[in-house]
Amino acid sequence: LYERIAKLNSEGNLDVEVSEGAGYTKRDQLDMGIRITSNHLNPVYVRNDILGISKKPPRDGDTCILIHKPTGRAFIRKMQQGNPCHLLPINGYGDIITVDPNNHTDMVQWLKFGVVIAVLRR
Repeated sequence: LYERIAKLNSEGNLDVEVSEGAGYTKRDQLDMGIRITSNHLNPVYVRNDILGISKKPPRDGDTCILIHKPTGRAFIRKMQQGNPCHLLPINGYGDIITVDPNNHTDMVQWLKFGVVIAVLRR
């Protein structure tokens, strides 16, 4: 899949931007794409961007998609590991979410959906 994306990019059909964070390599599994449907994440992501998502475990600095189980809301946050862990808004807007990795009650509220490893923009 990486090779197909790179080919489309070289032909001028896609503009592929590699995400910041722990790093993206050809060995990282691209599991799915998620289309951004609004400009609420501007300037980082804009409407119609497609985020390449890997199900790999998130690491410090990764941009993650997390689901808050009690509400069903999805969040895109940059992970800052520590004790507690901070989930930072990617565009400076929104709340910083704090999760204590030593507190089972905190941890079970969150589903780590995936890590953004690439952004596809036409």
